[in-house]
Amino acid sequence: MIDFQKEIQQLDQDIKKALAEGSKAIADNLTGMKTEFEKQLQRTQLYQELYRDAESIAEEGKQLLHKGMDKFEILGYEGQRLNDKLRYSFESHAGVMVASEFGEKRKKVQEFLKDDYEAVASSCRANML
Repeated sequence: MIDFQKEIQQLDQDIKKALAEGSKAIADNLTGMKTEFEKQLQRTQLYQELYRDAESIAEEGKQLLHKGMDKFEILGYEGQRLNDKLRYSFESHAGVMVASEFGEKRKKVQEFLKDDYEAVASSCRANML
């Protein structure tokens, strides 16, 4: 790979030398080359920065995905715990009905969230995140 910084420094020296010798045309040509090297250097730096940022975003996404899965599992355990508490909080028949209703609602919400979560996880895997 070209060391753009080194090339730019060398071109600066060559431009000064050409101007000292009175070769304006050569100095102009070297200045054009220097400008191209500077553009290449900037482009390379931007690509490197973009790559680092993309890697950082992907890593953050992976961590959020794993945290989401943990929270999803905790939600399931907490929902089951509340369901059990409801079952025993009321009289036998009413407790069973309340717990059953709550369990059905909890299951629907959990399935809805699980579908969304799996869609996001699948998309991340497809995009190699």
